[in-house]
Amino acid sequence: MTTQGKEIFVPSEEFMTSFTEQAITWVRQQRNQLRPNSKGLTQKEKRVFSRFFDQDLLDSARFAHVPVIKNPDFYKGFNSIPLLDLEQVVAFTFIDTVAEIRNSAIGTKFHELVHVEQFRQLGVERTVALYLKQWVNGDYDYWNIELEEDASGLVAWYHSNPQESFSVSEEVAKRLETYKLL
Repeated sequence: MTTQGKEIFVPSEEFMTSFTEQAITWVRQQRNQLRPNSKGLTQKEKRVFSRFFDQDLLDSARFAHVPVIKNPDFYKGFNSIPLLDLEQVVAFTFIDTVAEIRNSAIGTKFHELVHVEQFRQLGVERTVALYLKQWVNGDYDYWNIELEEDASGLVAWYHSNPQESFSVSEEVAKRLETYKLL
């Protein structure tokens, strides 16, 4: 397939199944490795976020400081597609645990907490599969991943009027209803 003059790799169903299974395993492994040395939100952060997120999410979400978010080892077996370079990101969510390369700004924390909510509503398998499906369908462009667009949109809403309250849980549920879920 060609788009905007570039050849785009169209993966087979078998390819996507294998890639997705490995990604799910990797996400779980990263979460389990990072969780023991991670920290919860501060009381101040919980107060700020309590108008947007459920208390149990705020209590369970954890943040782990890492020098770099490493690309998964299984990437080596998938040279035929343009892979997301995680070493270029400042934070990445692994279920309920966020890896961050520095203490994130409030907007970044908000964005990652939206991903925690997405994982809560969809579960690990469906979140990873949907993320990868949107990445492929979006021509392997991070900015075309609807789950990312949703998180960024909710952050923009928060920044436009931080005194206004809204339920991230309800907003995520509305957005997920619009997707063809797997």
